[in-house]
Amino acid sequence: MGYSDEEIQKFVEENRDIIEALMARRDARDEADADDIKEKAGARRSRLQEDMGRARDRADDTRYRLEEDIEWARYRADQNRERMEGAFRETYEAFTDPEVQKHFMTMGLNFIMGMSAFMRKMPGPDFVKEAANDMETSWKKASCSSNTECSARKRKIDIEEDDKPEGIVPITFEEDV
Repeated sequence: MGYSDEEIQKFVEENRDIIEALMARRDARDEADADDIKEKAGARRSRLQEDMGRARDRADDTRYRLEEDIEWARYRADQNRERMEGAFRETYEAFTDPEVQKHFMTMGLNFIMGMSAFMRKMPGPDFVKEAANDMETSWKKASCSSNTECSARKRKIDIEEDDKPEGIVPITFEEDV
């Protein structure tokens, strides 16, 4: 059931005051809603800006702490590198010290002399004992040729004949090589 234009026109004319009042109320409500929306949007914008400011501050603070941590790590790495270089330098100097080298050489020569004496004392074929004698003579010559303080020049090794197996001849070194 539809209304004709004339009926609508007549209704509007009779109820104009009510219609205008309703429209004014709706406009006021729309305006209030718009103001409310604007106010809420403004409040949200303010909160968002505050949150962004706090986030920016936290990011700046984090960046600052990170830069400090990086600087501290570099400082510690430099300290550790210097400490390790110092320790390496001290170790290197200790190993290359002439006095230490002299003792290491003496220790090595004494070990070879001990092994040579051991090989001569052990039961076994004569060619092994001869090889031990030849080896000892060779290293004595090589080690003492340029070292006037060679310990092999001053040492005397006597192999006692008490427990000597058959075929072993005692060897005495007391010569200057």
